Amino acid sequence: MVGDSIAIADSGVPGHCARPELHQLAVFLQVVEQRSFTGAARRLGCSQPAVSQTIRRLEDIYGGDLFARWRGAPLALTPIGKAVLPGVRLILYAVDRQMADATSTAQSGGGTLSVGFCPGLFGGRFRTGMATFATEAPLVRLRLVEDAPDAHLIGIGSI
Repeated sequence: MVGDSIAIADSGVPGHCARPELHQLAVFLQVVEQRSFTGAARRLGCSQPAVSQTIRRLEDIYGGDLFARWRGAPLALTPIGKAVLPGVRLILYAVDRQMADATSTAQSGGGTLSVGFCPGLFGGRFRTGMATFATEAPLVRLRLVEDAPDAHLIGIGSI
């Protein structure tokens, strides 16, 4: 979504109305890890001016410089940069972990499947189908709910 414009809710911090986006945080972390805007750009597969622009936007959001930049000197974090770095690492780790968990779950075919049916319909093809499904997807826990048709419609809203 780089370049897309979306409305950002108030962050709740006085004087700040925007929150950093995940890609901005990832760029910041790459600059820290590569110790260079150019190295980060190379690693991210984008241009150095794009990295600089992203960092500039983050600095606007945080209200100050994240990096001390002196010609000929190594790139260094400012106190603001040092303050946000642990949180950035934590946020990106949590998102990466969430993505790995979601991918693992999707590939495992595991989870719970809730199936609602009306009284008297758990027989014949339905029963055979559920038995076949249970055999072919052993990692899926079947939750069968027998109830009146109205109850199933109401229950759909709580999924």
